[in-house]
Amino acid sequence: MHNYFLAKNKETLYYIIYNLTITKERLIMATSTELYEQIKALYEAFDENHTQNAESGTKASATRARKAIGEIKKLATDYRKASVAESKSS
Repeated sequence: MHNYFLAKNKETLYYIIYNLTITKERLIMATSTELYEQIKALYEAFDENHTQNAESGTKASATRARKAIGEIKKLATDYRKASVAESKSS
């Protein structure tokens, strides 16, 4: 399932784009560079939401931060697989 919400900033926009492409990325193995870019964007979203929660105690931002870190965990596994595949093929 995809999550849809308004993009309030660049990090949120990256997060939306990732959620829209996750099905395609999992069906077609992405390169390690593409996965790196997705991880980087999700980390920026995580960092912003974590900071917002720490400063103001916003519960919604804590939820978004947890979701982003969970997606990073999934992508880390995919990154490892892609990296190993690329090193074997070169």
